[in-house]
Amino acid sequence: MKATITRLLIVLLFLLALSLPAAAAGAQAGDPPTPTETPVPEIIRPAQDITDRPLVVIDSYYINQDTIRPGDSFNLYLKVCNKGVEAAHNLIFTFSGTDFLPKETGGVKAISTLGADNCEEISQPMVVNQTLWGQLRGTTSAGLAYESSKQVAYSASFTITLDVLGWSGVSSTQTPTPTATTFFPRPQLVVSGYTVDTDPLQPGSIFTLDVNIHNLGNSDARNVTLVLGGGGSNIDPSGTPQPGGVAGSSGDTTIFAPIGSSNLLFLGDIPSGGEAKSRQKVIVNVSANPGAFTFKLSLVYNDTRGLRLVDDQVITLLVYQLPQVEVNFYRDPGMIFAMQPNQLPIQVVNLGRKGFVFGNMTVTTDNASLMNNTMLVGALEAGGYFPLDVMAVPNQAGPVELKIAINYTDDFNQSRTIIQTLSMEVQEMPVDPGMTPGEPGMTPGGEFPIEPVPVEETAWDKVVRFFRGLFGLDSALPSQPTSPEMPGEMPPGDSKPLPSGGKG
Repeated sequence: MKATITRLLIVLLFLLALSLPAAAAGAQAGDPPTPTETPVPEIIRPAQDITDRPLVVIDSYYINQDTIRPGDSFNLYLKVCNKGVEAAHNLIFTFSGTDFLPKETGGVKAISTLGADNCEEISQPMVVNQTLWGQLRGTTSAGLAYESSKQVAYSASFTITLDVLGWSGVSSTQTPTPTATTFFPRPQLVVSGYTVDTDPLQPGSIFTLDVNIHNLGNSDARNVTLVLGGGGSNIDPSGTPQPGGVAGSSGDTTIFAPIGSSNLLFLGDIPSGGEAKSRQKVIVNVSANPGAFTFKLSLVYNDTRGLRLVDDQVITLLVYQLPQVEVNFYRDPGMIFAMQPNQLPIQVVNLGRKGFVFGNMTVTTDNASLMNNTMLVGALEAGGYFPLDVMAVPNQAGPVELKIAINYTDDFNQSRTIIQTLSMEVQEMPVDPGMTPGEPGMTPGGEFPIEPVPVEETAWDKVVRFFRGLFGLDSALPSQPTSPEMPGEMPPGDSKPLPSGGKG
């Protein structure tokens, strides 16, 4: 019996324990639910790229000269920087290469310590290899070995490129077998300028040709000879002189030929960077047609090794064929008087050997008034002429100079003007012997007769004349004097010209 009661109590206690959470939940059914915190996953951000070691680089480099040539010595400066976060120790630079050879230090430079974010400059003496003749630049290598504070070893290699100034010459063998090209210092002669003392050049002109020659190479030129018209020397492919010397007879002198000497001009030695000048009289062949002609110049010389070299140059000379004309009077103009119209019989004659086309011919002067003084000439054959009758009224007596200008276009389509002058003597206007100066009807100088011309009288003028006669004053009708040769002259104070007796 007791066992049964015990079992019942255990069952009741179990049911009671189950009912207590349900009651508590029912009691809180009206309350809002309590929020629960959701765990946020941790974001793992990537670590920044931070160098935990020394990092040595060449920040920049330069040399102590503006230009370097093969054989020159110079100093190479390197700016070395540590871009890491740890100091670098026992830095050793080793220079190697065939273009630039290290000097004095055996090609090794050392730095004991280079702190983080620090820079230091080192220098290395170098010499340019002779094999760089004809090259524009060369390279050298710089190897670097260093270690960190923890004695971890590091290494790097750098390439340094430098510009080189060098001129090249080529030597080869006589055999047809291709061989490697070898570069040597050599002269280089060029014609830097030339002038002529006659402008323009025409067929038959004799002029002086001045030529300036510069040696732009890096070696001296010896025994330089200038060959006018081109030519050369008897040389073999290797540059060795052969019997026969300088050959100048093969030059082209059909248009321009030297006068006073042959076409060979000896200039002597021209050092590197030096200059030489030559002067020669030359004539233009009379059979030359107008145009632009090339004139070949050859420079034959030896280099410092004794090899014979030839540099050919070409200059350009312009040949014109300008017209030859003469301006004159085609008949005697007679006596020319001042203040009187005079006819000037002017003509232009083509004295050349071929015809030309001319533009306007214009006659001008400062001491006379000219009419009919411009005319188009046009085509004028050899020996032909063109007349122009100019009407001139000289301002005063004395010598008068006429300026005649003729326009035309030359062989190079450029406008040109021929200007010539004519002189003439102007005489004083003759005086009528029957009249003497000071007589009535003469001008104050006694040169021109004066005829009174009645002036139109108004009513007021008549009243004034009446009162002047009443008081015994001059009451004659006023008149305006004028010259019979100049009927169109306007009287003072009148804006209308007098009648000139026109046609009809």
